[in-house]
Amino acid sequence: MELEAIWQKIVEVALTFYNYAMTQGESNFMLVNSDFINGNDVPEEAMYFFIGSFIIMILCAIFACDSFNIFHPIEGISEWKSKISILKVVIFAAAIFSIHTFYKMLVGIAGGFIGADASIRTLECLGSYINPIAIMIYAFAISTLTFRRRWFQAFMLGLAVFLTPSAMSFYGFTNEHISLYATAGAVAIVGGILHALFMYKKCTPFVACFVLDIVFFISKYFVIYYSDEVKLITATDMLGRVKQYIACEQMDFIFALILLLVLFAYEIATSETAKIKIYVVLPIVLAILTVLSIIFGKTELKYQPDYEQAVSLWENNNYEAARNAFMALNGYKDSDEYISKCTERINASIYEQGLDLIQQGDYEEAIRLFNLISDYSDAVEKIEECETHLTNKLAGIWNGEHGSVLTLNEDGTCYYVDGSSGEGSGTWYVDDKTTIRIETEALNYQLYASLENGYNTESVLMKATGSSWRDETFSKQ
Repeated sequence: MELEAIWQKIVEVALTFYNYAMTQGESNFMLVNSDFINGNDVPEEAMYFFIGSFIIMILCAIFACDSFNIFHPIEGISEWKSKISILKVVIFAAAIFSIHTFYKMLVGIAGGFIGADASIRTLECLGSYINPIAIMIYAFAISTLTFRRRWFQAFMLGLAVFLTPSAMSFYGFTNEHISLYATAGAVAIVGGILHALFMYKKCTPFVACFVLDIVFFISKYFVIYYSDEVKLITATDMLGRVKQYIACEQMDFIFALILLLVLFAYEIATSETAKIKIYVVLPIVLAILTVLSIIFGKTELKYQPDYEQAVSLWENNNYEAARNAFMALNGYKDSDEYISKCTERINASIYEQGLDLIQQGDYEEAIRLFNLISDYSDAVEKIEECETHLTNKLAGIWNGEHGSVLTLNEDGTCYYVDGSSGEGSGTWYVDDKTTIRIETEALNYQLYASLENGYNTESVLMKATGSSWRDETFSKQ
């Protein structure tokens, strides 16, 4: 029974992780998007971007392995045990990319526990797969493995690990996308340099990880600053923006520090020549940044400047601008409540304008306004009322050029006197606001006419359906 309960817990955890990956992971990852694969309802520019990034992925994987014969690809794959083959590169890159879901979940749980709200919000920015765990794994690889192509291979491995998912996950060249691509490129370039230093025994996993962490943290500023999804860096001065950024990186600093300490312990355990007195400075730098991030996370209100501006707009009755400002805050404080209140005030204002237009007899403009708030109050009934008023503009006596007379009543009834045959009562209505239709017992067919000037039409050319009846022009008396 206990084993069954344990198994049930394992299944629940697995399902929770799976659901999280499907909803909170990089859901736009084009390589696993069936729409891109099948070409269903995909913008043309997105498909071109997908194909181009797929080619980049293949090239990065080829140049990141020790050797690859394009004419004998199976041979290269079969040598996966004896060298860094393309199969190893693909598995390595895919494994690092897959860590991002675990990392996002970890930050969400740990960040929520310690109140690192800014770090949690930062996960909404692009490129969460570039994170301290991925950086540490890449740093360890380039500072412990020997590549046949030396620094160039380490550089291409960095592109395969970080640039490929950047290109395959999102298409576009906004500032946010460009900063993400630049981050991936910067990490790869520095990775190639660090591997060259490793070949001269001047770089260790510990040092490589610290250097790449610094490159990552510097680049990450621009990814957050230019983010389209969430506005976290909003200060007007540089010092304020730096403080806000450090607050945003609280969880990244904490995990980077923990991983660096792990590599520090590994360095001491595996090297007799470790420069402990020098190396100890590096974790201290991250420790200082971590402390600052905790302090700034408590004192720097990430959304406060925008929130206060939105409240000011609300208090000055600028509800449209206030609603847009609160919507940009992504649920900060009680911004959702303000959005509802702004919407209510906007709808009420439009409704009152519509009522004034009815009083003025401008029914068409009133209909346009009521359509904007069709879910508000009795807007639908007001639209019907306006359409009735508009239709009644056509009521009255219409005289035909051949002696016919057509009387249209406001209740939808009519009386028709034909200039050459008989007369009789009937009904009339307007079809789709463009055509008036007459059905009368005086004729066994329907008359109709186009309303060239809408409800303000004063003259129509009346025709008949399914009959050779003469066309006759009617003018309103």
